[in-house]
Amino acid sequence: MTKPFKNLKVVELASVLAGPSVGLFFAELGAKVIKIENKTTNGDVTRSWKLASEKNTDNTSAYFYSVNVGKTHLFLDLKNKTDYAKCIKEIKTADIVITNYKKGDDKKLGLHYSAIKN
Repeated sequence: MTKPFKNLKVVELASVLAGPSVGLFFAELGAKVIKIENKTTNGDVTRSWKLASEKNTDNTSAYFYSVNVGKTHLFLDLKNKTDYAKCIKEIKTADIVITNYKKGDDKKLGLHYSAIKN
């Protein structure tokens, strides 16, 4: 199968459905997708959104897997200087950055456009 995006690097700073769906699209077409998750909250909130019918032995929900398969997961605390620097390093080498922050969260985390554009 042809992987037209095999030379793309995507950094995903998104959770729940919309942003991760876009990341999945790129991953399925061969891009290297790095999903950055908040290590202080155990990652994307949808990891725990399990149906009653899902096994208790698996800590991650089928919902989470449905839009996050094929990605590399990097757990960082963006309020920690070292972790923030790691995040910025990944962004600086990315071709595409995906976010779906609530209004103002990008500024609060220091990840607004003018902070990461260079």
